[in-house]
Amino acid sequence: MDIRFNSSSPLNNDQIKNINGFPKITTCLWFDDQAEEAAKFYTSIFKNSKILKTSYYGNVGHEIHRQKAGTVLTVDFELNERCFQALNGGPHFKFNEAISLVVNCES
Repeated sequence: MDIRFNSSSPLNNDQIKNINGFPKITTCLWFDDQAEEAAKFYTSIFKNSKILKTSYYGNVGHEIHRQKAGTVLTVDFELNERCFQALNGGPHFKFNEAISLVVNCES
């Protein structure tokens, strides 16, 4: 797969960063509102696993996301030294077998 940014040449390893202890590429799983439950389940069944960070919806953007402030937005977790992110994206997109890849870049 060829990763491109603004139609420029492919990113090289110097442009992709390890940010806040997360790897260069993180697999993101989209949920309606079960991200925290899923992360807890996955980390309970795989050895060497843990929840790393949980972020929450705030009041900003409420007119778009329609989530109550304090509701879980994302859960970053590790399964056997591999990082994942579970995202509560709401009911607009139905849960399926698809994934997204989060690429941490310098800019």
